[in-house]
Amino acid sequence: MISAKEPTDILVLEPSHFIVEGIKGIMAPECNAGKITAVNSLMELAFSLNKMKKQVIVMELYNHTDNVCDSIRFILNIRPSYHQHRWIILTDIFHEGISRLLSHPAAITLLPKSEALACISGHLNNNIASGTGYHDLHNPLSGGEWQILQMMVRGIREKDISTRLNRSYKTVSSQKLNIMRKLQLSKTDFLKLLLELRKRALT
Repeated sequence: MISAKEPTDILVLEPSHFIVEGIKGIMAPECNAGKITAVNSLMELAFSLNKMKKQVIVMELYNHTDNVCDSIRFILNIRPSYHQHRWIILTDIFHEGISRLLSHPAAITLLPKSEALACISGHLNNNIASGTGYHDLHNPLSGGEWQILQMMVRGIREKDISTRLNRSYKTVSSQKLNIMRKLQLSKTDFLKLLLELRKRALT
């Protein structure tokens, strides 16, 4: 674990200037916070991550440049390479399927976007000061399952997915059931998840 005495840089992926300035204002001097950098896209965030420095990443689950499916997959794919960093995700989506995707086991903290500054204040001040670390994270869905999920979010039917991907209908249906099983969702809850993701993908 990196020493708590080492300054902690904060990366913020959040289009609101209010959040960035708020984080600067709430950081207590004893937390040993380093540089605070605001980025505007997942690509910029990936470029700014540094394996050698102690960093906290504060980001929206979705924003004006990246939809929610892309954001979740980005987090799950890149997080294992930066397991020493702390990740704080601001969201107004609290669907159990999304929570399960992002909680393997305690690598990421989900905070309500509506109360972002109050929640971030306590979390950053406590964890940066203590040097608390998180466990590693793995992606619960396979690449094929992600592909199916993203196509279903776009409203493509299983039969059409099988045609486009040149897979049997049975294979596509099986992968859909695997997604539901891994996220512990009923058919109704899975449909609600698709609607929630679709709504954010279209905004």
